[in-house]
Amino acid sequence: MSVRIEGERLIEATREEVFAALTDPAVVAASMPFVERYDVHGPDAWRLIVKPPVPLVPALPLEFRIVEQRPPEHARLHAKGGKLGSGAEVDSSFELTEQAGGTLVRFRAVLTFSGMLAPAEKLLEPAAERQAQRTLDAIEQRVG
Repeated sequence: MSVRIEGERLIEATREEVFAALTDPAVVAASMPFVERYDVHGPDAWRLIVKPPVPLVPALPLEFRIVEQRPPEHARLHAKGGKLGSGAEVDSSFELTEQAGGTLVRFRAVLTFSGMLAPAEKLLEPAAERQAQRTLDAIEQRVG
């Protein structure tokens, strides 16, 4: 079973600026709650250490990779991680379109949880929705 989220937002910036922010590990890490730290492993790979808001679940390392990109219009990111029988996998993508007033960001994400996180999947769905909005908020602050 998976959690699916999608949406769109108009950001008052160029596609190049928005694309750069959406693929920047520092912006991604700053936008996520419960990130203990992040480490960059190259231009298209980084690791976040995240402590989920679920009792008894340990901090999880999440490995991020940019698996597809066509700057400045499209990128797909994949994140996977876990620890002690709990895990999470996120496949997300965004499309950027120039519009009057800025760049329209259309995003989709599929989140899959396993182990101790699997029963909490429905509880985590609202948190995933909020996270998507936080990420877009962070992009707006970065490029605005």
